[in-house]
Amino acid sequence: SVQGFRQALLTAMCRGDPTRQMGSTHCPSSGGGPVPTKFVQLTVSQLLSGEVLMVIPSNHGLCNVWQLKEHIFAQKGIAAELQGIFSSGLELGNEDTLQGLETVMWFRRSSEALIEALQGGNTQLHSLSDGAKNDRDLVLPAVRKDWKALQHASLPMRQDPEIVLAALDCIMRLVEKDRTEKKINLPEAQEQIINMADIRLRQNRDFACAVVHRFPLMLRLLPDS
Repeated sequence: SVQGFRQALLTAMCRGDPTRQMGSTHCPSSGGGPVPTKFVQLTVSQLLSGEVLMVIPSNHGLCNVWQLKEHIFAQKGIAAELQGIFSSGLELGNEDTLQGLETVMWFRRSSEALIEALQGGNTQLHSLSDGAKNDRDLVLPAVRKDWKALQHASLPMRQDPEIVLAALDCIMRLVEKDRTEKKINLPEAQEQIINMADIRLRQNRDFACAVVHRFPLMLRLLPDS
């Protein structure tokens, strides 16, 4: 039945690994030249509802699944790591070709597995796509785990006061754990975090007050204005 088929797909979705390596952004080549490609109009439908997400013209030139995910990110703002693509009942890998495909099924993967990977340090923000670096639900746990991840976040994320404050809280926790060995230079790390933040955030009065309220000695790092 259709319901049984969708349940099987949902099971496969849960087993999928959203942290797997990005696909290539280039078409495969052979003997130094490009492999002949055959693209047809591609219909992307949503897995659960069956509704059409988008129709991509036959001249799309998207060689593999990763490129399709990046295309969907550009249109819908959903990070490639949080997407899954099915064809003929099987989930396609990032490197799998789109040549000859007329229809694929798309689903948005739960972000929980990727968040857990970021929180556990098994996945680093710098290794993810630009879409993931612009996803607040992913950037915030990454920065809470490792303050240095802030430098890899997108500009909008570095304009977010909660994310920058999370980086400052992270370094304070590390300092507390490092009281014996004293390997961390707190003032230097705090300065790096402030410099990673967007200049418009640094000039924001409410943000400055929040920083100084938590870390009074950081007043010297903020703009005079």
